[in-house]
Amino acid sequence: MRRARTRPDYAPAALLPIPAARRFDDKIGRLFRLRAERLIFSSGRGLARCMLGSAAHVLLNRAAAHRRPPPKDDGMEDLIARISATAGIEPDTARKAVGAILAFLRKDGPQDQIDDLFSRFPGAAEAAAAAGAEQRGMLSGLMGMMGGGLMGLAARLSGLGLSMAQMQEVGRLLFAYAEEKAGAERVRAAAAGIPGLSQFL
Repeated sequence: MRRARTRPDYAPAALLPIPAARRFDDKIGRLFRLRAERLIFSSGRGLARCMLGSAAHVLLNRAAAHRRPPPKDDGMEDLIARISATAGIEPDTARKAVGAILAFLRKDGPQDQIDDLFSRFPGAAEAAAAAGAEQRGMLSGLMGMMGGGLMGLAARLSGLGLSMAQMQEVGRLLFAYAEEKAGAERVRAAAAGIPGLSQFL
């Protein structure tokens, strides 16, 4: 005698009667929709975290930029490197030569025009002050013997080992750089009050 075959609890939808198959399909559909909604919700939360994190990162960078000090103008070092390469002298010698010329301008030039020029020439006032302090130091007696004016400047530059051609090259490059920073009119106004300075322009 044959046994009646019992239907399993989770029979495939194709083997179920039509009403049961529809209920089975509805159950599977709800399950997939629930999982899809959870996946979308999780993805949305992750995207929100990424967006909030990016926004916070941008705000922190902007705040750091406001606190960061302005970049230092290294123009004087660029000038020294340019003079060293073009005139064929050591950077330390070029720095001392530039300082001597700027200190000469500060001492013998028209003060208002020199102040205006130095205010637009980064590092010029500091270099002139440092060179002036050195000249007033232990070498003050020797500098006095050299005299003042352009003759004294030439003697100081010669004491650094510069030839006349190198002196003119250093002066030309220095004043060309000053024109880049402050403009040609200010440089000419500062040089106009010093007789003979045109040979360096």
